[in-house]
Amino acid sequence: QAEQERSQATFTSAIKTKKLEELRDIAAALQLPETKLKAEVFQRILQHFDGNPDLKKNPWYEGLFNPTCSR
Repeated sequence: QAEQERSQATFTSAIKTKKLEELRDIAAALQLPETKLKAEVFQRILQHFDGNPDLKKNPWYEGLFNPTCSR
């Protein structure tokens, strides 16, 4: 159930300010493979969004790229 709640969370504040645990939550919501290194998690997330640019406009994720949105 916790995993389901995390995958339904709205993410806010700039992605580059996120800590490892927050990045892992984002990666889990995107169903990306797990890794222990922050740099790898960050890169996988950015690559995923680069490959799926419409996700940046998704209400769940737009706060990561447009921190002025208060969602």
